[in-house]
Amino acid sequence: MEWEQLKQTVYRRDGGLRDIYVRDASRADWAAWIALVNRDYPVQWTVEEYNDQAPACAIDANFIAHWWDDEERTST
Repeated sequence: MEWEQLKQTVYRRDGGLRDIYVRDASRADWAAWIALVNRDYPVQWTVEEYNDQAPACAIDANFIAHWWDDEERTST
């Protein structure tokens, strides 16, 4: 992709990234993405409601699945 196209479609004028929406992704798709990020990138994973714990060095896919399944939550 050429810089001019990136500048117009990906980056905002202030240099910030645009929000990205992922539609029609399955849990298997998210599991694959989490595995890729955990494998290839440095991660500092913290959960604000459990902030007494030290940050983990990987995204916890089981925590995410539990969060999605919790019917008491008002957002995903």
